[in-house]
This record gives sequence, C-alpha cells and structure tokens, in this order.
Amino acid sequence: MPAERDEIRATANTLQEFRDDHFGYVILLFASAYLFKQSFAIPGSVLMNVLGGAVLGLSRGFALCSLLTAIGASICYCLARIGGPAVAQEYFPMRFSNFKQRLAQEKHNLAYYLLFLRLFPVSPNWAINMACGALAIPLPIFFVTALVGLMPYNYICVHAGAIITEIESMNDVYKTSTLIQLTAVSVVALLPIMLRRRFMAKR
Repeated sequence: MPAERDEIRATANTLQEFRDDHFGYVILLFASAYLFKQSFAIPGSVLMNVLGGAVLGLSRGFALCSLLTAIGASICYCLARIGGPAVAQEYFPMRFSNFKQRLAQEKHNLAYYLLFLRLFPVSPNWAINMACGALAIPLPIFFVTALVGLMPYNYICVHAGAIITEIESMNDVYKTSTLIQLTAVSVVALLPIMLRRRFMAKR
C-alpha cells in the first residue's frame, strides 16, 4: 500500500485510466481489498479512503467508503461473534473487560454510546468491532452506528484523496484542526447521554 503522496497519486492515476474503460472491475477490486482489510482488522483504512477519493471523487468515494466501512466492520463483528468472548479475552483481555463493563453501564444509551465511540478520533475501531461481536450487541445498532459514526473520518480521508495534488504528505490528513473537529463532533454525540442522566437524576 503506498505511503506517500506521489505513490498514492501514481496508483490513483493508473486506476483512473483503467476505470474509464473498466469501471465495474475497478469498483470490484477496490471493494474486495477494502472489505478484506476491514474484515480482518488490517491497518490501512486511511490510505484506502484517500485512494477512493482520488479514484472516484469526493461524492462517490465518500458514499462507497462509508458503506464498505460499515459492511467490513459487520463482517469483523460476525467473525468475532462466532469466535466468542474467549478469543477477545485472549487477544485483548483488559480492553475487552473494560468495554464489557462500560456497555453494561450504558445499556439504556447503547446506540448513543457506540456512536460516540466511533466519532471519538482515537477509538480503536478494530477492538470495538470484535468486542461488540463477542458481546452479541444487536447487529442493526452496530451497523448503523458504524456507518454514521465513521462518516466524519471517512469524509476527511476521502476529501484528502480528492485533493491529493494539494497535500504534501499523509500527515496532512491528521492536522490538528481536523482532530479538533472530530473531537467536537464526538462531544456532541455524547450530549444526549449526559442530558438523559441529568434528567433521571432530577426524577
């Protein structure tokens, strides 16, 4: 997977030339690689999103990457659900235990809490996918929160790909201003939980 701007641009140019004559094959190739990476928690989503923006443009790249993110995360969820808590306990016991306790505390705000975890910029999405599967979180809630919660992250990365000629390195994708924006969105997602707790406390 290319790691620098020029390499990504060269890869994007090659795919763009092939896309003009074989659009379906390019989509199939990109989707297969994306789902494989997401399903088995392989790092590199930022590069795939940037490449999607460079090849497909902002609107189509954003829509496709958001959908593939949610589908791939759901496949990872299903694999973890088959493996069960034993696998999660073996590979990340402390994180799994903490996540299990937190979900028990937030069971009445599950959708909002999962949405907050997705929006928060330093959340380990691979761990969330596996833990939700191992703990049998309802799949519809998981899918929707993954789809919506990762949209800001996907948009920023896809947008970087769409303007690949203007960025100097992959570090530009993670500008301080970008992380501040994602943090602000995550705080907004947490507000319903805080308001509900305050309302219950008053009652």
